[in-house]
Amino acid sequence: MNESTSVYYFEALLREGCSAIGLHSLSDLQFKHLLDYAALLQKWSTIHNLTTITDSREVIIKHLLDSLSLAPQVKASLSLDVGTGAGLPGIPLAIAMPNVMWHLLDANQKKITFVQYAIVTLGLKNVEVFHQRVEAYRPEVLYDGVFTRAFASIAESVDKAHGCINFDGLFYLMLGQRPRTEDCILPKGCKMICCNRIEVPFMNAQRHLVLVKPIGSVN
Repeated sequence: MNESTSVYYFEALLREGCSAIGLHSLSDLQFKHLLDYAALLQKWSTIHNLTTITDSREVIIKHLLDSLSLAPQVKASLSLDVGTGAGLPGIPLAIAMPNVMWHLLDANQKKITFVQYAIVTLGLKNVEVFHQRVEAYRPEVLYDGVFTRAFASIAESVDKAHGCINFDGLFYLMLGQRPRTEDCILPKGCKMICCNRIEVPFMNAQRHLVLVKPIGSVN
């Protein structure tokens, strides 16, 4: 497969996957930004080891489409991506949902440097980056959506990020296997709304989304 053929193939793969997810209205520019982000992630990872997934097809599926599979579930207008790492799921979702403001939080300076570079390079106006541990993060305005992807256990994720969410907000917790009953014990003042299986196009692995809502003070 030559370079021009591979570019066409990966764009077609991404477009087909987005259509299967239900993202039918993405513009050509949005697809370009998604593919450019994937290319930046691969390029930086050769030096800085940002992700262990380096195959182009796997990056499209396991990073872009996996992140974008959340889009139909998102009801937030101000969202926090906790432990964003190399910008996942925050950057793909920010590209696909330009009317949502995304704040990306991580304690790893190397990864935050890449995220900042990617945001500037792609010209994203609805993303801000914060270099801090979530336990120490004190936002000026609380979020109506708090997202985690492979960050920690359900209880730990909710507990560490409880100071970031407003009363009407939701935690969006991305998991692989369906959690066991004992893994669903939550801090006082929160309750699980649902645990739904998410179908990620072309991915031969289980993915689940747990939604948790604060029902009172969690301090």
